[in-house]
Amino acid sequence: MGAKKMIDVNKVADSKGRISLGDKFSGKQFIVEEKANGEILLKPAVTVPIQEEWLWKNMDAMKKVQTGLGQLNSPKRKSRGSFAKFVKDEK
Repeated sequence: MGAKKMIDVNKVADSKGRISLGDKFSGKQFIVEEKANGEILLKPAVTVPIQEEWLWKNMDAMKKVQTGLGQLNSPKRKSRGSFAKFVKDEK
């Protein structure tokens, strides 16, 4: 983890409670945490589709997926041809 960079700027919330963070943070998502002492912490975040949530919570499965993706460009990989004949049409 890198060193913390403190931004010493006084910001004033508008009539709707919004504070502009500037262009650097434009389009970014954050988790907003309000601490017991009133401090607000913004944590950069990404959204994961709910159907993929299980993979991010299951590190064993994630390691297997990463291993498989790493093997895609391996010189040891052999083509097994097309598997299209095994696919059933789901109409």
